[in-house]
Amino acid sequence: MIRSMLLVAVLATSLVVAGSARADDIADFYKGKTVRVIIGTGVGGTYGVYGQLVARHFGRFVPGQPTVVMQSMQGAGGFTALNWLGTAAPRDGTVITIGHINIVHEGLFNAEAKFDPRGFLWLGRFTSFASVGIASKKSGIRTLADAKAREVAAGAPGAQSVPAQAATILNRIAGTKFKVINGYRSTGESFLALDRGEVDVAGTSMDALRSLYWPRLESGDLIPLYVQGVRRLKEFPNAPTLGEFGSTEVEKAFLAVFNVTAEVGRSLATPPGVPADRLAALRAAYQAMVMDLAFLADINKLGIELDLLPGAALQEVIGASMKMSPATQAQARKFYEDLFKGQ
Repeated sequence: MIRSMLLVAVLATSLVVAGSARADDIADFYKGKTVRVIIGTGVGGTYGVYGQLVARHFGRFVPGQPTVVMQSMQGAGGFTALNWLGTAAPRDGTVITIGHINIVHEGLFNAEAKFDPRGFLWLGRFTSFASVGIASKKSGIRTLADAKAREVAAGAPGAQSVPAQAATILNRIAGTKFKVINGYRSTGESFLALDRGEVDVAGTSMDALRSLYWPRLESGDLIPLYVQGVRRLKEFPNAPTLGEFGSTEVEKAFLAVFNVTAEVGRSLATPPGVPADRLAALRAAYQAMVMDLAFLADINKLGIELDLLPGAALQEVIGASMKMSPATQAQARKFYEDLFKGQ
């Protein structure tokens, strides 16, 4: 028995020493390095807001306390960054990203995708994302029914962005007449276009609406038309979700994948292939950061509502959305291609 107790003690000590050694190895790796936070848009939207938050706070909680900087890699509604992250980005834990919300359906269905969404590793979510289509009062558009009666200009930051794709999907499944105008560098720029009267409708997140546009919504200057998400929002009970218009099994399967963007939200991820010990350290750093008082003070100052989800749980949610038969995926991909070919 004494020999057994000694063996247990030795094993426990070995585990502690091994764990300490691994922690020291991680700290040694990150010490003096720079970690880049990649966003796939301009800095004026919510990706930029969260990227700047991570740049300010995240490094304090990573072993070795590396310098953290945000880098904008905008293009094609986030697609340029996703392709780079999936193929060329370092896989050593020195690159992280505010994962673009179109990562799942673009990765599964877009023939131009050079990344596999199944390979990305999720550190944790800041907030879920419901993209809301917003009309200006001066446009005369009050409901989706109005958007069926005449052509409506909808501004979007790239053909692969959710605002652009949501409008295109509604044209197909709900009979609206949105004319999508791409090319704005961020959702912030598309809202400037809304103010200038260049477009009638623009899309953005609930976070952006709360922090930037809420008084204008309350006054009726901005009007919610639809929600790209898994359920109607309590704030806008009369704005239907895209999922309410799916009529066939293929449409419903496609919309289920498209709507997982709401669960991805604004989340922190790494490219595929990051070593397991560094992934664990980065997930722990996310957990420590979102409980930090200085971080929470910044969140309160910005008027952001957190909807946190740890990395392992988020990995499971996103992974579940990609579980489908090859036949279903092929049909959903055909639906995607029919919708967006030529864009």
